[in-house]
Amino acid sequence: MKKLFLLLFAAIATMNFAQNLTVTSGNLDFLKDQTEINVKFIDGEPLFQAENYTEAQYLERRKTETLAKKGEVAWEKWISAWKQHSESIFSDKFVEGLNKSKKIKFSKNVDTKYTLMVEPQWMYAGWSGFIMHPENYLQI
Repeated sequence: MKKLFLLLFAAIATMNFAQNLTVTSGNLDFLKDQTEINVKFIDGEPLFQAENYTEAQYLERRKTETLAKKGEVAWEKWISAWKQHSESIFSDKFVEGLNKSKKIKFSKNVDTKYTLMVEPQWMYAGWSGFIMHPENYLQI
């Protein structure tokens, strides 16, 4: 149980430190007077791992490995934590990472002039947690 919580903590910490968005075209000048921006997550179908598994493929592989090595109880704990994180914690930590910029506050579910739409494309779920791919960019 302690290992699971340590893994989840590492995942969250890694996600916070790994975020880096670069504007590759256009500019953000239209945001200069904004103090807060709404963030909405679009339910997409991100790929996982270097092999580009779908989420279903990744979870099936993870289940097979966990059942073989640690058993049913370990799998139930892991999948329960996965569901909780994928439903809210990943997005909350992403927004928290965005808020390292002190100029604009990013929040979920607020009424603002602009909304940042986030659709995850790829995730690496490894021993060090969840990180953003180095080639992430924000295109305006």
